[in-house]
Amino acid sequence: MQEVFRSPKIMADATVRGDDTLVIGFSFHPYPRPGAGPLAQLDQKRAFGFSLADVVCQMSFPYPIEETQQCLAALAAFARPFRRVVTFGESLGGFAALNFAAHLGAETAIASSPPYTLSPEKMPSENRWGIYTRSVNAFPWDHIEKGLAVLRRLYLLYDAATPDAAHIAAITALAPQAVHLTVPFGGHPVSRIMNQGGTMAGLIAAMVEGTLEPVQFRQAVRASRRRSQTYLRNLAAAQPGRRDPLRVRLLEMSQALEPTAHTLLAMLPPLVRLGRKEEVQALSRSLVETDAAYARRLNTLKKENDALKRQVAELTRRLAAPS
Repeated sequence: MQEVFRSPKIMADATVRGDDTLVIGFSFHPYPRPGAGPLAQLDQKRAFGFSLADVVCQMSFPYPIEETQQCLAALAAFARPFRRVVTFGESLGGFAALNFAAHLGAETAIASSPPYTLSPEKMPSENRWGIYTRSVNAFPWDHIEKGLAVLRRLYLLYDAATPDAAHIAAITALAPQAVHLTVPFGGHPVSRIMNQGGTMAGLIAAMVEGTLEPVQFRQAVRASRRRSQTYLRNLAAAQPGRRDPLRVRLLEMSQALEPTAHTLLAMLPPLVRLGRKEEVQALSRSLVETDAAYARRLNTLKKENDALKRQVAELTRRLAAPS
């Protein structure tokens, strides 16, 4: 793995395999660290045949971080020798993949559930991103139209039944060349369904090569979605009250794939409505046990995060020290 850029708030690392195609992925993490990006994680499961660069940023990126311009310059210089550049991202990472396509010389972008903007003035109906925008007074990087203008190929993955649909409509108005790949009951971001189903790496490879057809995408999602605990939870949540038995069964299937307190809590109301008292009591006991295990896990994560904070502080001190 090759270091492309480092700062306390942004890091970019690359895996080089020839000089033909480079895929640059954007992702967000409270504490950026090497290997945390989605491309690097997918590459561990199925080695791609092209070069990768993962940009892992703190959650407040891309607005209030002064290192953004330096990071983009370093990425652009790194990408210059490659014949073809593709950008990729999920949710806010998808926004970055579209917004920065022109900076990086990209001709293709793959965006999963991307926002059109984070600015309340441009999208006043959007209230999901307040945690990122409340402390921001300006939006210097919010020029998605510049990135869209250079793209020859654009893949938009989304769930049309979520608030993402309004953002996709605004993006499409500026990019009629977009290929729409919808995932019913996919939630936000929809790529989570394909990641859990084990098909995301293959789909990305086909999109990079420009060979993916919407019918192939739909077939891949349908064949794998039952392996996704998120899909099963979303499908369960969409069931009307009269279908509580099906709702419970779907949640049980989700819990079997990945046990979570969130799924257990979702099972309680339909079980109560169905009068299944013994199962409600057993479920309540499981929740108490799960809560205790969760508390232990949180304590471990806090210790790990504290250690990461100390490492970042030490890196900052070394960067600031005169050479």
